[in-house]
Amino acid sequence: MNNNSKNHNLSLNYIAEGDGPAVVLIHGMAASLYTWEYQIPALVDAGYRVYAIDLLGHGDSAKPNDPEQYHINEIYHHAEDWLLSLNGEKPVTLIGHSMGSYVSLKFAHRHPQHVNRMVVFNPLYSQRQLPGVIRWASRPTARLSAKVLELAPLWAID
Repeated sequence: MNNNSKNHNLSLNYIAEGDGPAVVLIHGMAASLYTWEYQIPALVDAGYRVYAIDLLGHGDSAKPNDPEQYHINEIYHHAEDWLLSLNGEKPVTLIGHSMGSYVSLKFAHRHPQHVNRMVVFNPLYSQRQLPGVIRWASRPTARLSAKVLELAPLWAID
């Protein structure tokens, strides 16, 4: 089941499958909800209601033209609004990878009453962990650096 949520006037794509306690899967940078394609059926079979989201700028979620919208704080707030919209759910289990771990950790810190438990792996907790070209592109002069990043060959980013 694919859905779109309109938070911050930008659409957020997600899937929801199964019944039972809620598990929310949050992918990492340059990924999408399809990161979880093998975990979703196993979690549904285990009796969970599984949500997997495409973070802002990823997968089938909105891709704003304004580079400032890609700052980690904007990505977090966009996801936070969506997570809070699950208010009909009991506290959820968050599973995050990389940038998804950052979103999960920050959400749990700000809204502990909404989180039952959490799994994070390869967590992003500081921009110093990112490759230099990506750190450079996230500076306040993001408009110019976003264009440079767009033109950079993939090997330079890897």
